[in-house]
Amino acid sequence: SGDIALIRIPSQIESGLKKKARQQLATALKNGAAGVILLTETVSGEAFAFNTSKTPEPFDVPVLILGSAHEPALDAAMAAGSPVTIALEGRYEDLETWNVIGRMDRPGDEVVTVSTTRTGWYSSLAERGPGIALFLELSKWAAQTGEADLLFVATGGHELGHIGMDQFLAGENAPDPKRTALWVHLGASIAAYQMDGTTGGTHQNLQNTESRWIIYSANQLWRVRKLFGDMGYQQSPGFISTFGEAAEIKHAGYDSFFAFAGAHDRFHLPGDSQDTTDGTIVKPAGDAVVALMRPAL
Repeated sequence: SGDIALIRIPSQIESGLKKKARQQLATALKNGAAGVILLTETVSGEAFAFNTSKTPEPFDVPVLILGSAHEPALDAAMAAGSPVTIALEGRYEDLETWNVIGRMDRPGDEVVTVSTTRTGWYSSLAERGPGIALFLELSKWAAQTGEADLLFVATGGHELGHIGMDQFLAGENAPDPKRTALWVHLGASIAAYQMDGTTGGTHQNLQNTESRWIIYSANQLWRVRKLFGDMGYQQSPGFISTFGEAAEIKHAGYDSFFAFAGAHDRFHLPGDSQDTTDGTIVKPAGDAVVALMRPAL
């Protein structure tokens, strides 16, 4: 028993706890809180799932993540001075994840690599679905196109500090940077529908540049701007800034790359389900990636 700390976390598009929230959590634990509630503000009221490090340390007290749908009940309990009990039945476990790797050796001297992340929180339809769908379709198309060697990898454990990508880049299956003509990373939230707050339905929102990004190396700048310039992505030339798994690809020595990254309004929520994306809005991104890859093949 004891005091329970309540930390309110505003709406965010970052996948992990921001610095301010981490500091608040650390302070609450240092001050002897018997439990902590992280109250996340989300469009649906559901609890936001946070990514963490490769080796997360167990908390000494219960830490419960709730969504904004629970805020009225918590506010009422605090106003009334009512006791609150946190009981969590979860546990820390050592589990396994894996990477899926496909190769095709062909007569060409160079390699084209395509990667995506195959894991996510909840069903992750719009976060992961477009990337996995394009990954599968591009593998079939690329196998019939050109002469470059092909390497396709779907990594696991993204939510734990990109552990699958880290292991791949450090292992013997990673392509030689000097032979790599292009690396395409099919990251998060390539194509998503935005929740319509007035009707509870959905509407297409391809022009929301706040949270959907494309990241690319200097040698791809003009082609990327021509192919993706009117598709509503925020652009991050890699010679200025890289983040997410694109940063790891760049830092591993690959100087010809293109990556998607980003979020949408049901990112990391249970509601990222059947109505968050479909082939209609994924296809334009896929067509642009095909045009980008073709010269490298």
